[in-house]
Amino acid sequence: MFLFLFFLLFVLPHPSCSTTILVDGVSEWKDPKVYVGDSIIFKHQYQYKLYIFQNQGAFNVCNFTQATLLTKPNSTSYTVFLISCLNL
Repeated sequence: MFLFLFFLLFVLPHPSCSTTILVDGVSEWKDPKVYVGDSIIFKHQYQYKLYIFQNQGAFNVCNFTQATLLTKPNSTSYTVFLISCLNL
């Protein structure tokens, strides 16, 4: 089992304290809203390959050449990723 923790930063303000959201690959994620300062923990029971895509277009067409693999097989460690969004 592996554990990934990264902080997802959006430009939308959040009126309350930060929260931690668990994504386990089994339970349904019923409220996918994430705000500045929130943490998302990916903790899967199965050995999924977790990717982050460079942009929405690459995601839409499943273009894995424009994606970065975030997991390693049988990994028990985690990596922190800091994500930011900039509107131009």
